[in-house]
Amino acid sequence: EEEKDVNNTVNNNTHNTKPDFVTYNSLIKAYANAGNASMAESTLRWMIEQCDDDNYADEAEKRLWPTTTTWNSVIEAHAKSSGRDSVERAMRILHKMQSYSERRKELKKTNGNGNSRGDVDDSYSYDKYDCQPDKVSMSLIISALTKSAKRGNTQATKQALQILDRIDSISDQDNNDLMKPDAIIYTSVMDCIAKSNDPKKGEKAMDLLRRMETLHGSGERDDLKPDTVAYNTVLSALASSGAQRNNCRAREAEDLLNSMEASGDESIAPNTVSYSTVISAWAKSGEKGSADAAVRLLRRMERLSAENMCGQRVRPNTISYTSTLDALSRSGQKGASEKAMEILRQMEDRFADGEDHVRPNAYSYSSVIMAIANGREKDTISIQAQEVLRRMIQTSRDSNPDASPNTVVFNTVIKAIEKSSVQNKALEAQGIVDVMNHLCETRDGHDVKAHPNARTYNGVLRCCAFTNGTTQEENCAAFEIAMNTLEELRDSKHCLVDMYTYPAIFKACERLLVGTQRKHRGVDVRKEDIQKIRRVFDLCCEDGMLDLLVLNSLSNFLSRNDLSNLLETKRESTVEEEVEELSPSSSKVDLKSLPQSWRRNIISPHAGRKRNPKRK
Repeated sequence: EEEKDVNNTVNNNTHNTKPDFVTYNSLIKAYANAGNASMAESTLRWMIEQCDDDNYADEAEKRLWPTTTTWNSVIEAHAKSSGRDSVERAMRILHKMQSYSERRKELKKTNGNGNSRGDVDDSYSYDKYDCQPDKVSMSLIISALTKSAKRGNTQATKQALQILDRIDSISDQDNNDLMKPDAIIYTSVMDCIAKSNDPKKGEKAMDLLRRMETLHGSGERDDLKPDTVAYNTVLSALASSGAQRNNCRAREAEDLLNSMEASGDESIAPNTVSYSTVISAWAKSGEKGSADAAVRLLRRMERLSAENMCGQRVRPNTISYTSTLDALSRSGQKGASEKAMEILRQMEDRFADGEDHVRPNAYSYSSVIMAIANGREKDTISIQAQEVLRRMIQTSRDSNPDASPNTVVFNTVIKAIEKSSVQNKALEAQGIVDVMNHLCETRDGHDVKAHPNARTYNGVLRCCAFTNGTTQEENCAAFEIAMNTLEELRDSKHCLVDMYTYPAIFKACERLLVGTQRKHRGVDVRKEDIQKIRRVFDLCCEDGMLDLLVLNSLSNFLSRNDLSNLLETKRESTVEEEVEELSPSSSKVDLKSLPQSWRRNIISPHAGRKRNPKRK
């Protein structure tokens, strides 16, 4: 009905002007841009039906023949849609387009209503109503495959390569320049490969690049000369490839970057994207010396930019600096945090001087905090991480909203507290959560994305567990923070407990309640502490999060009698039998013998994301 209304509107609002195929092409293009593939396809179907209707118009010129542009717009609409079957639908339109094109050719040769321009024996000639698939058609299909690859379609890369080989073969056999793949299509296929999860994507993208270079170098294909975009696409594939045995993809990427620089060819000269991509490749490589390589490339960019050797082509930007900070944060090498803070101060100073292209963002600050957290100076990492966080909050309020800390940043600070040697970790971690809640409540006119998530609360629980209290009162205070944190997590509107929550709080039970009381398994825990542990266990069962990790945690610090008593209040008969069969030297319990409701959520832990808010 919607389709009829739209087409009637177009036809009724004619006045002295009749809608033609350009009008409908524009309509379909609008649908494509809006991502409305169903209406785009419906309009195309209506045009075909009108053309097949002998009563529609006697003159062929007045028929609304769909053109190549018409079909391509419908393919584009499917390519832009987010449906999981978008590739299949786009391919189906392409096949219909091919069939319709053959039909149009036959109509032309038989002088049917196909606007014939010659005798039956005349060779086929192109006119404005032709609808042969062309390079644009192929590019749109490959674009759909690229989106599919990003969504995890493991066959997308294979399909894209098959399409490339097929149209290459067809264009050579038929001498059809409309279909002959050029450098743009090759680059599109490489982009599909780069954005896939194929572990060999670096190798495959490099093979395509070498194929382009060979064909162009032989003089056979002038249209296959790779440019900087093509090289950058291969660099991206190498940067995101998985680690290969005896083959460092980051080093391979840097070798390709050097060859671009050494070629002297302006069309493949490396730019800021090229350098930033290789820096990112080193950051992700995990290779020894990767941080030094990233810093070296950044300094090389700065030198080229300062000497104006490449104009603004290789000017380092926020991405360049942040990728370098990421490499430093992952390295764990001595002095990495100092280098990271130096680079961050450099970014801040240059941004303050008006250089907006090096504006530090949340990821920049987060990488610096991670570098601090992974540092070796346990006595200072908590202080340094919180100092960077305070600077970040102040900067975001004063001049740079991009520096507004998000949940990831706060979680990294909590991780730094956990790894530090600070004594009262529980109190400091709780203070970070208080800051998060305060920012979310006040907002101060900013779009704050700092709601605590399950990882936040789990980090606080771990900090509680490893609080170095010297007195029973300090340990009790830390455990109280742990319980308050658990309750806050369970009441949260933004997340739920996950598979790491209860192992973390049971570790707090072990270290804060049991502590040095039990030198061996034969000593029972104090009754008041058992009541606290029982309370946590009841909550764990209520949330359906009892798994082997929890049972192992309990068996690490509870005696056989304590564990048996803990299970007794909720056990079924099978549980009692299982406990009775425990040997004196074992407190292992078969998870499957426990009530299913206690473990109903352990199959899909959801990693802390909000599930059904109604607890069953």
